[in-house]
Amino acid sequence: MPIDTSEIFDLALADWGETVTVGGAEITAIFDEPFAAASPFDHGVESSGPQISCRTSDLPDGTDHGTAVTVRGSSYTVSGRQDDGLGETTLTLRAA
Repeated sequence: MPIDTSEIFDLALADWGETVTVGGAEITAIFDEPFAAASPFDHGVESSGPQISCRTSDLPDGTDHGTAVTVRGSSYTVSGRQDDGLGETTLTLRAA
């Protein structure tokens, strides 16, 4: 039997979600700005940048690469979009 993760995500949004603006629309999302480190001495370079996670249904139509996002007064654009197929989307951001 598949696990319904929507209830768990709703609880996470209630606890950690904040109002952000995506493409001019205000939505509730979880903002994460993980540490990113890259070393010229490593064989591969790994990094991650700021991102938001939200309900896919909350995103305005056409949200994709280049869409403007404002979080905590800072401006970003979408540089990546990952839909999980279960109703949640993660948008990777870069400073505008």
